[in-house]
Amino acid sequence: MKRGRYPVLSACIAGSLLLILACSNKETDDGPEKGYATGTVTDTQGKPIAGAEVVIDNTMIYNSNLLTNSDAQGRYKVKLNGNFTWAASASFKKNYNGKKYQFQLASDNDNGFTSDGAVRNFSWKLTGQRPESSSSFYGSWIQLQSSFGSTIPAEEVDFILSPDGPLVDGSTGQAITKRGGAPQTYSYYK
Repeated sequence: MKRGRYPVLSACIAGSLLLILACSNKETDDGPEKGYATGTVTDTQGKPIAGAEVVIDNTMIYNSNLLTNSDAQGRYKVKLNGNFTWAASASFKKNYNGKKYQFQLASDNDNGFTSDGAVRNFSWKLTGQRPESSSSFYGSWIQLQSSFGSTIPAEEVDFILSPDGPLVDGSTGQAITKRGGAPQTYSYYK
């Protein structure tokens, strides 16, 4: 009977492969963990946000939310009970210039999910359009309102916003110039 040339080496390689497969870490898998809503919460630079409130909303039963907070690594994990459908949202509070602000966070996936599990990651956006509405934006808004009979043409008013220090996330801001739009137009709401 003829044996292989390197039986010990072959056994070591096979054993190593089995060990690697047996020790794979579930947390590095991008797929959902059965029965859990999981994800991470990050700031505008991609760093973890600790203490963000994550709401897992039961879409079938009113006011039966599951609440948790992100840990120091920005991670959260919530056990999904029952045979329901869910929607996820997240927010966090931050002090800036002596005032406390609450920021709604952007989800990487706005679709609902079942109790089978889902991964929903959240990030902080300072600007940009929100996916749920064509007239809803991250950040803040300015309203120009004239009195009845006013002759001030709103579409000819320029807004120039110049930061006087770091923005709320610590980044350096740039001047923003916007012009009001004509009433009842998309740029009127922008």
